[in-house]
Amino acid sequence: MSTKNDTSGDIAITASEVWNVLSAIDCTEHAQEKNGLTFLSWAWAWGILMSKYPQAIHTTLDDTREPDGTVTVWCEVRIDHLSHKMWLPVMDYRNKAIAHPDARAISDNRMRCMTKCLALFGLGHYIYAGEDIPSSANVVKAEEAAPIKVVPPVKSDGIDIPDAETANGVIKFMIDTANSMHSSDLESLLGFWRSNEDLIAHIKANYPQQYSELATAFKIIKDEINNRHGDAA
Repeated sequence: MSTKNDTSGDIAITASEVWNVLSAIDCTEHAQEKNGLTFLSWAWAWGILMSKYPQAIHTTLDDTREPDGTVTVWCEVRIDHLSHKMWLPVMDYRNKAIAHPDARAISDNRMRCMTKCLALFGLGHYIYAGEDIPSSANVVKAEEAAPIKVVPPVKSDGIDIPDAETANGVIKFMIDTANSMHSSDLESLLGFWRSNEDLIAHIKANYPQQYSELATAFKIIKDEINNRHGDAA
């Protein structure tokens, strides 16, 4: 049963309500196989989350470093008063932990960690459980579940951002991630951009307005880093 929100007086969403909505979404077409493991596209997953819960917030938490030089990344996703944390070791293409990983490896695994965290809310949970299809008896396609107008998807090199609303969600996530993860490290910021070049090129080609917003935000962050380092010098 839903409870009252103490600050606004609105009915607060419950964990079971979020689970029922997200776990019923069929993610099969957006899952990718690699070395015997199945991964869900982070851009698509975040876009779907934004279409259902645009108030959701992703936060990258501090990494933990082990004595052998391996690194575990952490994140938190919050939907109103509901939140989940997730961790993931930085792994290579063999899914083995990397000793002293570079910025690209850390960036890639942070995206995977965020996607895994979304599974705790229900989105793609069955993938991590090793199942072939969602366990919900009321499985729906993502485009049917999202409360937005559905248009034919635009695909490029396996990237599928079906509409401007989803593109808005993706760039919001990228800007928030850039601010929280790379605000003090220019090399990491550039590494994050390079690691998502295909996705950014797709947005630029199909959603120029969203690309302009993304590029402007990254330039502002880059200038802030350069100015900070200049002041320190």
